[in-house]
Amino acid sequence: MLKLITVLILSALLCACVASGEYSSSTPEHIAATHAQIQQNSQSSAAVSPTTGASTSQPIQIGVILIGNVGPMHELDEYDRQQMYARYAKYATSWHPGKPIQLTEDNFVKQIAGWTTVTFISGGTNYRKVVLVPVGVADKVNFASPGDLVVARSNEDGNVLLEKVLCSEQDAAYHQCASQFASAWFDIVSGRELDRDFKPSSHGALIDLATYKTGHAEK
Repeated sequence: MLKLITVLILSALLCACVASGEYSSSTPEHIAATHAQIQQNSQSSAAVSPTTGASTSQPIQIGVILIGNVGPMHELDEYDRQQMYARYAKYATSWHPGKPIQLTEDNFVKQIAGWTTVTFISGGTNYRKVVLVPVGVADKVNFASPGDLVVARSNEDGNVLLEKVLCSEQDAAYHQCASQFASAWFDIVSGRELDRDFKPSSHGALIDLATYKTGHAEK
């Protein structure tokens, strides 16, 4: 029973967040719709440089940034790792049909230490998102409930990986540090806040893509 519960939790990747104790749908259709919306965001943002307003011919990135508070760390045993990668691969296949999965199973085993959740706010509601924890990041984060303020990013397969700590919860100046950031989803190209459907929020925050700090609200 414990293994079954673990597998059900690990099946929740990019589209699956927890609100009021329930996971949202992560069907192939939902994944495809999410990819289409995020791709539209990226193409619209890449058409014009966010800093100069000039047209740009840079390769278009597709993805999201997530800022929020990390939860407890869950290490993966051999069984969980196999199940996690199977779901990772299934999700990636729905994310980019017909294209090879970028993170192979061998590299997944070498690079992923476990998983955690990131709590963030969207539309005034708190959500928890399951994210993968890379080996090189695992020992640099205070995993608690709530833990450090962190940033995570989606990869080419559409799955979300923890990137780094923005503010340490154990730091005496934590609240001062955290006030510089907004807890939400953001477009990876423009830094604009996204709503729960990954559409640009009309009155959301705008973050600096280098520091992740909040710039100003969109009008």
